[in-house]
Amino acid sequence: MTEMTAGEVLQLLQNGTVEIEGLLPWSSNYAFLVRVCDGPVEVGAVYKPRRGERPLWDFAQGTLCQRELAAFVVSEALGWHIVPPTVLRDAQHGPGTIQLYIDHDPARHYFTIEGDTSFRTPVSYTHLGADDIGHRQRRLPLSAEYHSPHDRRRRQHRHRR
Repeated sequence: MTEMTAGEVLQLLQNGTVEIEGLLPWSSNYAFLVRVCDGPVEVGAVYKPRRGERPLWDFAQGTLCQRELAAFVVSEALGWHIVPPTVLRDAQHGPGTIQLYIDHDPARHYFTIEGDTSFRTPVSYTHLGADDIGHRQRRLPLSAEYHSPHDRRRRQHRHRR
């Protein structure tokens, strides 16, 4: 298995050549399965163009791509590493997010891992400054699985009461 740092993956996603493989059929917004290539280096990714976003009543139209990028940045800054590497850039259908494709097991989801203690992490208060983002040197296997630390949010919410 080839390993790249998250910084190398981000560099490839940001600057590589985007080749559309096809439309992802069950997405609520337009989403394309793509290959991002730079010479012999290639990764699978998902491209979600801004103009393919369906409006939501509680968010300004055309902001999903910024919110997806923000989710990645915050996840990295907090050390959660639960959102795949994501960049905002232009591609065939205009600006949008390009996010590293992560293979998944559809039988494994929140309700099947809820009681798994390996997904529990200690709560810490972290300042979200640019210097806190340590993703540039973290090793990232291209078949990495990202999982939600499902009960972290509940514990933090309880702590704030």
